[in-house]
Amino acid sequence: MDYLALYDKSPSEMDDFLARGWASVSMSTAGVLPDKGFRRLVHHCVQHLYFTYSKGNFLLPREQSEAWFMNKLWGVISIIFDSETELDHQPGETSSQASGLRRNKGRNFDDRQLLGRKADGLIVASDTRLEICIIEAAKKDAGATSTKALTDTRKMAKTMKDMHDLVRSRSTQNIRNSFKTFGLRISGPSMTCYSLCQRRGRFYQLCAESTVIFPARWKGSTTTNILSVLAKLLAYRKELSETADHITEATKVPLKTFNLETGDFWAATLTTPTNSPWLAPFM
Repeated sequence: MDYLALYDKSPSEMDDFLARGWASVSMSTAGVLPDKGFRRLVHHCVQHLYFTYSKGNFLLPREQSEAWFMNKLWGVISIIFDSETELDHQPGETSSQASGLRRNKGRNFDDRQLLGRKADGLIVASDTRLEICIIEAAKKDAGATSTKALTDTRKMAKTMKDMHDLVRSRSTQNIRNSFKTFGLRISGPSMTCYSLCQRRGRFYQLCAESTVIFPARWKGSTTTNILSVLAKLLAYRKELSETADHITEATKVPLKTFNLETGDFWAATLTTPTNSPWLAPFM
């Protein structure tokens, strides 16, 4: 994004630059500017990241908990996704409604109701209150191919499928070929973006679309790395906002509801057997 390039400055320049406010940044540019809300959002995000890095003399701490990274460094997620009227970010440990509905399907009201799968954050479509993205925090030293990482990714994928199936069940149209749910897996300073969709037949496809990483040190040459993470989150915000609009349109109930027939099909989520063996270590 050309507008983000205006913030490509060293930490020593950034303090005075941010102090002038977002309005002064927009007045110093040429060409077509983004809308006022977007310019204010970018300024707020860069300011948040600048304060987070400056606390540690522009060096990320080596030893910090998952909670520190989620609440401090990745606190920018809340700023970005709560700024969009179509989206609602639910931070902290929360239960997935879609997962809970699937787990309690067919159970009597007298039975103990099961909670949905826990998540470290959810992004919900504001109009319909349907979940479209799950956020999971992982150990910052857990490699993408470690046994723990693979187990966490599998759990995340099952929740993404529950979200996918719930939206499809509420839709009055067949959106099989155009609908995706999303996941963000955060491990320390890195974030991997996932998407899930259904292919022909029973098969669902989970894709790791991209991974972005905040640099360990912020200096003049690494500002672009920080801005690239911000650019990815802003692009993700746009995609999720379009998905939320798509859901609003797809779940409209026609006046002639007795003619409702989508012809849609989704495969049931498989429950892991209680006697299932542990995954073998990844080699």
